[in-house]
Amino acid sequence: MTFGNDTTLLELIHLMALEIESLYELLKQESQVLVDGDVELIESLAASKQSVVARINRLTVQQNDFFGALNLPYGQEGLDAYMGQYMDSDSNMLELKSVWKKITQQLEESQVLNEANGACIELMNRHTERSLEIIRGGPSEEFTYGSNGIKQQTSNTRPVATV
Repeated sequence: MTFGNDTTLLELIHLMALEIESLYELLKQESQVLVDGDVELIESLAASKQSVVARINRLTVQQNDFFGALNLPYGQEGLDAYMGQYMDSDSNMLELKSVWKKITQQLEESQVLNEANGACIELMNRHTERSLEIIRGGPSEEFTYGSNGIKQQTSNTRPVATV
């Protein structure tokens, strides 16, 4: 990598945009697969996401190395400083700003989608755990109200096989 070269930074940012787009698409697929309940496909998507995230991390390190070699801060601050000090042409600056804006928007959308998928997975895990507790006759945390109006725990904890 030739530091200080506008084309090199543009290429790096374009690669980052492609990887983030891939991550976003995987998150959208995961969202649909969670609705469908295809466990094998969920596992496959998780592995694919890990691979994309690893590539994004490598590109981030390269970007940080690029800015670090120029004694610039990382991230948005480094990009702004670079554009102010080193950009050779206005067209490169406009392209860089445009791609960076796309990256930040896609990352925000990906974060929202990832959080929603995570919440869905958490809910599915709680349902699974609750189902297993019922089957095993584990601790019940269900409460009812007695004739005196006071909340009381039900004592129905026998395994389903003995019922």
